Amino acid sequence: MRQLFTLLILCLPLSSILADTYTVSPDGTGDYPTIQAAMDDGHYSDIIELTDGIFTGEGNRDLDFNGRSFTILSQSGNPENCIIDCEGSETDPHRGFHFHSWETAGAIVRNITIRNGWAESEHYGTGGGAVYCEGWTMPYFDGCVFSNNGNSAILSVEECAPYFIDCVFRDNQGFKGGGICVLAGAPQFYNCEFSGNSAEITGAALHNHGGNMTFTGCVFRNNFGTTPLSFIYNGRGNFANCLITDNDAAGSYLGTIIEFHGFGVGFFTDCIFSHNVGTNFTNVINISKMSFTNITGCTFVNNQLNGGAVIACSEISTSVRKTIIAFNDGAAVTGSREVSLTCCDIFGNSEGDWTADIVNQFRTEGNISADPLFCDPANDEYTLHATSPCAPENNDCGELMGARAVACGLVAAEAKSWSDIKALY
Repeated sequence: MRQLFTLLILCLPLSSILADTYTVSPDGTGDYPTIQAAMDDGHYSDIIELTDGIFTGEGNRDLDFNGRSFTILSQSGNPENCIIDCEGSETDPHRGFHFHSWETAGAIVRNITIRNGWAESEHYGTGGGAVYCEGWTMPYFDGCVFSNNGNSAILSVEECAPYFIDCVFRDNQGFKGGGICVLAGAPQFYNCEFSGNSAEITGAALHNHGGNMTFTGCVFRNNFGTTPLSFIYNGRGNFANCLITDNDAAGSYLGTIIEFHGFGVGFFTDCIFSHNVGTNFTNVINISKMSFTNITGCTFVNNQLNGGAVIACSEISTSVRKTIIAFNDGAAVTGSREVSLTCCDIFGNSEGDWTADIVNQFRTEGNISADPLFCDPANDEYTLHATSPCAPENNDCGELMGARAVACGLVAAEAKSWSDIKALY
């Protein structure tokens, strides 16, 4: 029996044998007096549990993994009750975390709120009030809330590739990029929400200068700034199944909700753009200076653009496929040089649908102009009625147009008895 027990121990992963769990409380009780003290003594796969409360002061901010991999998490699993308050200001800057020592995805922060961070400017007026990530690092954030941080909540530079899942970026401010400022690297976001963020110059929710960002199932709501989402100079954004709604281009003249400028690249798949607003001649997506976008299976509806356009393209070819552009206060597509539309429904836009820029593509390649028959647009339900011309069985493309499938107006199958079925044969 002893030999069998020894064999089982040898077969276990080394991390599971060596891992320990420590507890830290805001009042200094627990296994260590501060979070950093626990981190300094942490080993691979250790878990540092934070009890509910507000962590403040030295040792509970400006935290550093120092290249090691372990997990810091809320003991209760509720980030609203477990808070790191950096108490940072312009005269007394402090941030939440600094990653700079080759940390891997084993450096995990889970279910914690990081708020009131303020960092000194590191690059282009941004500092990363909550998190500064540089070098070849890839920390993992799960279920965290980043709230009311200044000088950008997150700053990612060089080859940093942080991973965010189920995180909330709320009411953060910045010079460029209130929620996120990316100057290189490849951050990834899954099921995250960006709301109430703002910026002085550009990128209320995010600013990307040269990075490659991925967003899956994310929501961008009520962000306020000249350009809520900004991608410039080789900045790349990949969006899938995202909702971009109620963002405000901050009263700027010739503003835009999402900007691609200077070799920027954007991919949008199954996304909804609704109720975004601007004061004068605002565009939902503006593509300029050798930039490119590919839009597939998206829905643009009820945007208040005041003379602007849903898509404004001045250079390079842009592909729009299986997309609905309907009921916007503005034009559908303007300034087009090479916008290619396939299987698209453009209907009911105040400044025109198939206007001069794209008139030659109407009724070609499966393009139509008809009411898409949304199930409940008054309540922002943009699934389709069974009789919608955008349903695959009702159009010449045989493809679903828009971001949502048929979900109303379906006829229930008539119930049949076994006798009825036998009578058919």
